[in-house]
Amino acid sequence: MKTRLHTADLDELLAEVNYPTGFVTPDGAIIERNYASLGRLGTGSYRELFFDGIHIGYGDITLHQPTEILLESDFETVEMHFTLCGNMLTYNHDTRTSTELSS
Repeated sequence: MKTRLHTADLDELLAEVNYPTGFVTPDGAIIERNYASLGRLGTGSYRELFFDGIHIGYGDITLHQPTEILLESDFETVEMHFTLCGNMLTYNHDTRTSTELSS
């Protein structure tokens, strides 16, 4: 299972993360990972934890300029997006739907 985060307009890979199948961990342990920084694009952090088929991730990102960021994953997921400041447009290629958030 894999997730890739990259820019569409700059074609820059920001992150690629591999996960155990079904998020199953040894002895039901909770795995926690932290990521930080986006380099020249801006600043950000992301924190995730997973255990026994559950994956929870959350983060904060500030971009220096409007940038299209693509998230690809090869596993089924339920997503919730929030914006506290600024604008965000999401597009789901599978369902061909988009959502715009503004604050």
